[in-house]
Amino acid sequence: MDIPEPIGVVGAPYETLSELKGHFEDIDLSGAMLILLTDTQGKRADARYAVLVHAPDLSVLTVDAFGPRYGVDGEQALRDLAGWARAHGIENVKETVVNTYDFNRVVREPDEAEVRRLIAAANPSDLGIYLVRGG
Repeated sequence: MDIPEPIGVVGAPYETLSELKGHFEDIDLSGAMLILLTDTQGKRADARYAVLVHAPDLSVLTVDAFGPRYGVDGEQALRDLAGWARAHGIENVKETVVNTYDFNRVVREPDEAEVRRLIAAANPSDLGIYLVRGG
């Protein structure tokens, strides 16, 4: 698995989402996995998320740009991301919580082995959680 440098701008949800979508314009995402990475457990109302889209031919990791921690825009972009994933047939959705230190490190300088561990440790989730306000 080749993990390129994370894309996007920290705290810039719409720009990051647009860049993520651009990477997958001509790629079939059926069979892809969407993993939401966060360092916040049990407090979705203040969560921040980075995203890993792992498709058979391409994996893309974003910086942390989504979720309520980044205000109304961050929350809306998270819902938009979930809607985009659903519209493109991504059914394998997971979330993983890591400590703040590891979160910051992996979304700035990802290491392939560490990303593989994050994928393995991710728990099944449901897009519906992220489609509602406060998700």
